[in-house]
Amino acid sequence: SVPKDCGKPCTVATHIMNKMKNRYINNLPYDDTRVVLSLLDKDPYSDYINASLMNLKVGEYFREGEVLEFGGIYVAVLERLQHPHFIRSVIQYTRPEDYCKRSGITIHCSAGIGRTGTVLLVLLLKEFQEASTWIDPISVLRNMRETRAGLVENIQQFNLSLLLLYECIYGKLGSVYTNENDTNWDNNLIECSKLFERLMKQPILHTYSFGENNIDFNRNPAILPSDNQVIFYGKKGTGKNSDYLNSISIDIEDMLNSIIVTEHPLPSTLYNFWKMLFAKKCSYLCMLNFIEPSEDFPSVLPLEEGAFDFGSLAIHVASTEGPAHFVSSQYVVTLSSRESSHSVNVIQLLDWKPEEEYPASLSQLEGIVSFVKEKANSKAPVVLCCSDGVTACGLVTAAVNVVNRIDVYQELNIYNSVLRIRRCRPEFLTSKV
Repeated sequence: SVPKDCGKPCTVATHIMNKMKNRYINNLPYDDTRVVLSLLDKDPYSDYINASLMNLKVGEYFREGEVLEFGGIYVAVLERLQHPHFIRSVIQYTRPEDYCKRSGITIHCSAGIGRTGTVLLVLLLKEFQEASTWIDPISVLRNMRETRAGLVENIQQFNLSLLLLYECIYGKLGSVYTNENDTNWDNNLIECSKLFERLMKQPILHTYSFGENNIDFNRNPAILPSDNQVIFYGKKGTGKNSDYLNSISIDIEDMLNSIIVTEHPLPSTLYNFWKMLFAKKCSYLCMLNFIEPSEDFPSVLPLEEGAFDFGSLAIHVASTEGPAHFVSSQYVVTLSSRESSHSVNVIQLLDWKPEEEYPASLSQLEGIVSFVKEKANSKAPVVLCCSDGVTACGLVTAAVNVVNRIDVYQELNIYNSVLRIRRCRPEFLTSKV
């Protein structure tokens, strides 16, 4: 409902002497809000750059370890700090006439509209929220596009800005920092109970058309993968699909799509289960529940020294080890039509029954959480499998995110870690236990 372009003139940007300075011909600054540079050597066209003013001043590029010079402006990197998701650099740029002058903040990306617009929208919405009791994201976006066309390119970036705004406002809710001498665990437990009630009231909106169109291939018709989290490993689409499996992807704090969660496969989806592991190049499969094979719960793994043969896909055992609480096995998966093979390491827990919310041995839970955290990888995600794809998988996934947040940020925040994974699957962690 917000026009991408406000129709204001861009005559300076389209001038023949300035066209070559634009990276994209459909992304031009308006005449009335463009950044006007100082003229160089009396060149009348040297004041143009494809940048727009939003009560901010646009800076120049820089290079670490060097002092660069741009028409009498000297640019140097004074400090560079690596953070988990970004790098903070302190830049010094000087010229004689600029001493003692202050400037604004530069927000920059490749085209200057997508990621730049997303960050600007979050900042402006936060200012709006601090000054008022309500916010109007559409109006704020419309005002932004009055200064530069195309800011916030798509609905995904708009939704991301709203999620980031939520994190800005509520992100520290329930946080306990590991460097704090907070030993009042009784009060913390009471607060956790209140936050759980808040968690259950959070609206989580999903569509499930892909799962609904493949309803016969779901163990529980009430637990379906949402359309924005479902795993596609074959032909992508929302209709009935022979490659369907009730599985979703989940992020760990700093790694996208590093965990795949799925239910114990049905007899009709066992082939799809292994095909997904092969297609996604998954190196680790964690079977969280110990389930005696039956007609409804077929054995996922071939017997020792045995094999599964699905025609184009064959699985056989390479090796098996048996520590105290779990069995570690390696299986070689071969897709004969491609004349290639892939190894999958399978961890089978022995003490976690499907009807139990947590395993008999908490040390086993601690071990599997540490294992998943260590092995999770965006290029080769770890697969978690439990009887319903919810109970055991939800607890392990939440614990991995909690522990990872402590390691990365030195912050314990169970509420936001659980909220994060419930946005992927609302059925996760619905019990206080």
